[in-house]
Amino acid sequence: MRLRLQFYIDYTQPAENLLQKAGITHAGVEYLMRDHYLNGGPGGLERVLNNALGLPRNANEKQRVEALKNFKGRENELRVKIRDARAAEYNRIAMVYPSKRRFLAGWGRRNRRTYEESAFMG
Repeated sequence: MRLRLQFYIDYTQPAENLLQKAGITHAGVEYLMRDHYLNGGPGGLERVLNNALGLPRNANEKQRVEALKNFKGRENELRVKIRDARAAEYNRIAMVYPSKRRFLAGWGRRNRRTYEESAFMG
């Protein structure tokens, strides 16, 4: 169990690093971002964040950090934006790859569950 937890922490560390650069220490936001990084990889998190932050698809890390800084003190709003962008990403994947539509309900449940859990991590 400890090995799995350490893998999770190590693998998803780039999500936390991004938040640290922006000065955001909200555990719920970190949880959402780490969870999506774990399941969507670095590219998946980039797409979700770019969407959530209103950035172009090809935005870079510096642009994401600057946009994240605007949410200091408004982390609950950021949680909602991440949840909604994540749902949009799952719908996009299902549209582009019809064979993946069968996963949409499960992805949606996970998105809702992690969002709800993140509410208790202030």
